Amino acid sequence: MKLSNKLILSFIFSIFISIFLISLISNSMINKRFETYLVEEQQKKLENISNDLNRLYNENGCVLYESEINSYANLANIYIEVRDLNDNILCTSSNTGKMMHMRGMHGRMMRRRHMPEGNYVEKIFPLMEGNEQVGKLVIGYIDNLIVPLCMRFIL
Repeated sequence: MKLSNKLILSFIFSIFISIFLISLISNSMINKRFETYLVEEQQKKLENISNDLNRLYNENGCVLYESEINSYANLANIYIEVRDLNDNILCTSSNTGKMMHMRGMHGRMMRRRHMPEGNYVEKIFPLMEGNEQVGKLVIGYIDNLIVPLCMRFIL
């Protein structure tokens, strides 16, 4: 084999190695940023829900009606629970069965595709009357951080 052919082959090989390394590094960086983005968006969504419920509570004369909570929970596809400061449940959305049913369906669908299933997560936010905390809002949802895990298998 001629020296020029060896140089051309080594040059092509080094180009392929460079492209592979660059794509590997860029994919890992994109996955990390996407995961951070998903976490931040979920937190913003939950904070907006908490702010809306606090606003509703104060506008309704310090009362949250179960019908409002149910419609909000159905719209946002979440579970909402209102507790007092002693952790006594005052009101819940009727999404409990729906959320657990969804979790079961989600798990069955993910097992068919051989993917891990998401987790049911609950976050607690304060229920405020003016500047004073009078209770807690518990917001439950199916964690959607499954997407970045699936994207890692594509690599």
